[in-house]
Amino acid sequence: MDYRQSDVDKVGGASASGTARAGRLMISGYYDFFHESDYFRDSWIQPYVGAGFGLGLVDADSVSPVSDSSVNDDDNDFAHQGMAGIAINVSPRTKVTLGYRYFTIPDLKFKIAGGAAVDADYASNEIMLGVRFSFGAPKARPKATPAASAPALEPMPEEPMPEPPAAAAPAPEISHYFLVFFDWNQANITSLKVRLSLTSHADRTGTSRYNQRLSMRRFNAARNGQN
Repeated sequence: MDYRQSDVDKVGGASASGTARAGRLMISGYYDFFHESDYFRDSWIQPYVGAGFGLGLVDADSVSPVSDSSVNDDDNDFAHQGMAGIAINVSPRTKVTLGYRYFTIPDLKFKIAGGAAVDADYASNEIMLGVRFSFGAPKARPKATPAASAPALEPMPEEPMPEPPAAAAPAPEISHYFLVFFDWNQANITSLKVRLSLTSHADRTGTSRYNQRLSMRRFNAARNGQN
């Protein structure tokens, strides 16, 4: 909301005189360009645009010549405005703005001194200097966090080798008895034929494949009479 007074220099392109007082009650919005850009976020300058609408009032005082007469009347109507400029960052919440504003109230109706009605438009071009204050804490910038390193893998404990089984007591010697046969009226020993059945085993200390090979070695040693 503001109110201003200015001298009238021209009416319809012709030289004029008088005073015009204008007031307005506006709702406006602004947009900051590149507000997500790291360059402008860290920079001291920020471009912006804006627009607004509301109610405008104009009071004409001795404005002439208007249809060979003068205007001493007032009227109000819908008003709108557009803005553009730059904002200078003074602090995280405070900005000093320097910009341009175009303001207009179309379709105003005034009565001249003779009682006739005339249509008029009011417009102004303004250079503005202001201060903008933002409520609330400024938006915090996300901080880069180092990538989490993978946890170090602890070495797997080595599986202890199984303790070898206690040495078994030596097997007692087994005496074998054989029957010796002689031919009639002979003292020559006939050839002996002995049938043996060998079975070889191994414990479960090693793997199945290893125990199989060990059993075969034991079988061959017994068959060949190796010590």
